[in-house]
Amino acid sequence: NRFAMVSVDDAGDKNVHLYIITRSGTSITVSSQLMVFASPSNNASGSMCIWDVVTEDKILICYNDDSNDFNAVVATISGSAGSESATFGTAIEASTQTFTGGDAQFPFLTPIGTTGSYLALFWRASNSYTLWRILTISGTSVSRDTYGGSAGTILISTVRDITHSATIDPNDSTKGFCLSVKRSGEDLRGQPLTFSGTGTGMTVSGGSTRIFKSGRDFVKNQSKPFIKYITSNKLFVAALTGMDDPSGTFGDLETFLFDYDGSNYTEYTSTFLSNPEGNILYHYIDTVSTQADNTKFIVTTNANDATRYAYGAIATVDTSANTVSYNTPVRIDGFTGSANAFYISYATQSDGFGTSL
Repeated sequence: NRFAMVSVDDAGDKNVHLYIITRSGTSITVSSQLMVFASPSNNASGSMCIWDVVTEDKILICYNDDSNDFNAVVATISGSAGSESATFGTAIEASTQTFTGGDAQFPFLTPIGTTGSYLALFWRASNSYTLWRILTISGTSVSRDTYGGSAGTILISTVRDITHSATIDPNDSTKGFCLSVKRSGEDLRGQPLTFSGTGTGMTVSGGSTRIFKSGRDFVKNQSKPFIKYITSNKLFVAALTGMDDPSGTFGDLETFLFDYDGSNYTEYTSTFLSNPEGNILYHYIDTVSTQADNTKFIVTTNANDATRYAYGAIATVDTSANTVSYNTPVRIDGFTGSANAFYISYATQSDGFGTSL
């Protein structure tokens, strides 16, 4: 019943802070502000965190230090709801590159099954390539993989504006899949991933690129695409259609399933979700309940107009018909104007209750 959140006060000291949020029914209790990194030059940025899936009460936190280098540290949480404290291991420089996902600031971090290792995908500003780094937690320490030197390893040397999103096969942590939008042509590109080794010796390689929904345009510099395994050979995809898309569905969220058996692909018919207020500006997606049902996703969007109201909807996957359907989107709140301009973020608890914050 706990959530973790990290943030950087972009208008103030730019320190990196951690908050622990505890849910009881529909009420939440928030810890005091816990210092992760006190920025000497007021220049930290790009924070992100994830609970350790192996050891309770530990969190992996990633951020950019004052030199815009990608750092990582492990936090250990103790104390009761609202009074939590954190102790931190020694921070490491995970990369000399910035922990960012490109122009829209969306890096990526996910557990590689229950191996204790985590895949980070981020963007190299000099050439807009996507790099990978594998981080491994051991006790209160985090270590980086031994490949790619100080910067990290190139996943694929094709220019993107936004880094990949990725998913790990829940039944086989040596398999994964990543997704991105190419800068030139704005096509939606995917690659199978293969993991090998353990700990700091773990590596990942990308297979041949697949262009999904060939001939279509997708947004390359706002919301990043989303991909998730349903079964070991069936995956769910959501991506925002581009303003130059020839189908006329620009500004909608396109969702579809595809099968991949290790060699062959089968793509299925797309379903489009619109924000009732207009073209979608940003979208965020998570499983409704990661353990109870892997065929339902919560989707939030806001509109690219004056109000920018936020809406939520549930995507339901039918694995027999290979379709995606939605309920009618509903308003999340009544904020207007710049209050909802950009960031919508949420997390689902990893239990059977389907509770999201």
